[in-house]
Amino acid sequence: MAPTPNAPRRSRALLVALTTLAVLIGLGAWLRFTGIDFLLPEHPEPDGGKIVFQLDAHEGRIANPEEHDYWGFYPHLISQAARAWPAPDGPEPGATATLEQHRERARSTYSRVRRTVAVLSLLVVPATFLLARRFLSSVWSAVAAALVSTSFLHVWFAQQARPHAVACGLDVLVVLAAVRMYARPSVLTWSLGPLAFGLAIACLQSGIATGIALVAAVALVREKPLKLWLALGVSGLVSAWLALGLYPPSNDPELVSAPIIGWDSKYGMLLLKGHKVIVGLFNGDGLPIVLRGLWEYEPLLFALATVAIVFALVRRWNYLPVGRDDRYGELKVVLAFTVAYFVVIALYARTYQRFLLPLVPFVAILAAWTLALVARRLRVASSLGALALALPVLGAEGLATWRLGRVRSEPSTLSRAADWLRANVAPERTLFLFPAIDVALATTDASRAKDTASYDVLGYPWRQWCSAVGEAGLPAPHFALAPLPFGAKEMRALRQDAAQYALALDADYAVVEVYEHYWRSRLLKNAYDGIVLRGELVARFSPDGARPNDGLPLSYQDDAMPRNVHWLGRVLRAESTGPVVEIYRLR
Repeated sequence: MAPTPNAPRRSRALLVALTTLAVLIGLGAWLRFTGIDFLLPEHPEPDGGKIVFQLDAHEGRIANPEEHDYWGFYPHLISQAARAWPAPDGPEPGATATLEQHRERARSTYSRVRRTVAVLSLLVVPATFLLARRFLSSVWSAVAAALVSTSFLHVWFAQQARPHAVACGLDVLVVLAAVRMYARPSVLTWSLGPLAFGLAIACLQSGIATGIALVAAVALVREKPLKLWLALGVSGLVSAWLALGLYPPSNDPELVSAPIIGWDSKYGMLLLKGHKVIVGLFNGDGLPIVLRGLWEYEPLLFALATVAIVFALVRRWNYLPVGRDDRYGELKVVLAFTVAYFVVIALYARTYQRFLLPLVPFVAILAAWTLALVARRLRVASSLGALALALPVLGAEGLATWRLGRVRSEPSTLSRAADWLRANVAPERTLFLFPAIDVALATTDASRAKDTASYDVLGYPWRQWCSAVGEAGLPAPHFALAPLPFGAKEMRALRQDAAQYALALDADYAVVEVYEHYWRSRLLKNAYDGIVLRGELVARFSPDGARPNDGLPLSYQDDAMPRNVHWLGRVLRAESTGPVVEIYRLR
């Protein structure tokens, strides 16, 4: 068959699209890998230890992992994928190795999981482009993909050992598959949709929310011959096998007794295999969290998407740049997921910023549509003109995200505190730490013997490493370092007289995290007040440098604090990551 006249043009368009996507994926990888080891191994992310635990278990470093609730807390897609990332080889560093070599080995498992998340999170770039292409021209679809590639919020979480940034791309993939099920109903499309759905659930339980897009696609297709139902059924069984195979059960007593789906009438909770959802918290309090989160992390995309939504409501979507008869049906499939998901997280009072990630690609598409409308209004017809119009937005987004990587690449406040202690404190001195923080100092066996519980806690990789190799395997100097005592005796003293508590501390120095206006515990506040009264402040390390700071950390924020700031704006001014750390000389 002779090639059609349009074949060379389509080939060139495909080549341009593939080249553009390759560039955007490369850009996204660079942004996600810059500063990816921030705050490791002293202060890993919340929930990150769960996937790290799974990876350790898969590689035989943990016995009977199914007895621990971490084994079944998240599906195992990411922990299994992380096994492809090379583990450290060779013997463990010994006493002759540098402290940095020990730090590198201590953070290695976390680093492998973070790198796996960063790589898999890049799926969102081509998925966004392909979905945008259903409604926008290739140029504006590339702009939408670029906005996701450089997204500040997406990169914020794509550098963490948590599954949400990966789930974002898989969720878009499910919606795209659902759109194809509606637009081109066939055995192939009706098989791929459920498979994508199973993959999304195998990454994060919330992937089940994308099922509404598949349901909408099936409902909107008018003619459904038997072969489509058979494809859907067989693929659904394979999808269930995939999801369950990557979500092995835990033998933890609490999880074993927990139903897959259940209801606790006493507390009004929906039970989802260990995850508890309090129905009474669906009271609308999540809406300000959603809006504030978009504004604090993605102000440009939020503003542009808002314009698009207002325009769409006024003009009823009549200005979609690509005119096709089926675009409204495809739009209904997309809205089935995005509107339902937005409503749920806007209602739920315990919504966090990571819950916004599945919406980021759709916000980026809306932002690109706004720019396309502006280009149409200005009669910008060429691709170069469109790119020139989008460049300020892309540049601002990319610059902010690049700055995030630079800040995360700098030594954290905890690293700088450790450097100060090594340079200014004699090893024989006794050091106490606030319980939630750690500093990378080689510790003595005697100090660890006083605090065996803390050194066995998952989520403290540096303490675990020191415990594993022992004082003899760590480079000198060795410090007598232990968390601040909070036993029953100390608790009583803190409630009665903070100053007496501080006076009773058998330590030369105290390393504390400053909370000031939003203390997580009144007892911590009392301990801090007592240390301030007794001790002398000798060093202070803030992520904001010398600028005034009331103790707000710059780490893994999900804004679970009474006071928040504009996080993108703060990163532009910040010098490093970490909590605000103060060191007091007690005697």
